[in-house]
Amino acid sequence: MQIIDNFFPEDKFKELQDLILGPAMPWYYIPNISVPEWLQVDDPLAVETDALQCLMFDRGRNYVSEEYNVLEEYFYNMMIKLGYQKENLMRVRAAMKWPKIGVTADTYNIPHIDSPKAHKTAVFYLNDSDGDTRLFHQKQPTLETPNLDKDASQEEIDLYSAQFIKTGFTVEHTVTPKANRLVIFDGMQYHTAGHPVTTNRRVILNINIEA
Repeated sequence: MQIIDNFFPEDKFKELQDLILGPAMPWYYIPNISVPEWLQVDDPLAVETDALQCLMFDRGRNYVSEEYNVLEEYFYNMMIKLGYQKENLMRVRAAMKWPKIGVTADTYNIPHIDSPKAHKTAVFYLNDSDGDTRLFHQKQPTLETPNLDKDASQEEIDLYSAQFIKTGFTVEHTVTPKANRLVIFDGMQYHTAGHPVTTNRRVILNINIEA
């Protein structure tokens, strides 16, 4: 795990922040921010919540949004600074959460990995907030089934779901959201986000990089 504060120069970060937190940014409601509804865990502190997201780039789906085209310079510079090429970028999405009834500073979303393929995950914070990122000791072994398609049967879903770790999670690191902070770690390490309780929103960029 590596934490980099003041990742972008202050003027460039302010431009990025104004674009993502501004009125022109499109946000889309999703009922589960971390995992599909069928992938649940046995963890009393794991409380899945809804959120807003904007998927900007997904190489696997051959998807490039207008927002990504506007912000491409930032992601190119990010890849170079982290020691990767632009071609290593797998996925970029923005995510926004807000305080919820029934959640506390001790609870968090479902521990998960972002991709079944070997990769790095980077979380870039757009604002100061609570709701620490949790990194768990547990790491996901290679999956026998790399992914599911949209027409997967219930039996295929059950077999795929059974390959994930679902219990015994123990926190190894916590990272507090701070504007212009980036944390990068092994994407096969289970992780999740805490819930904002004392601030009105928690906004991040979630970036996946081919290892």
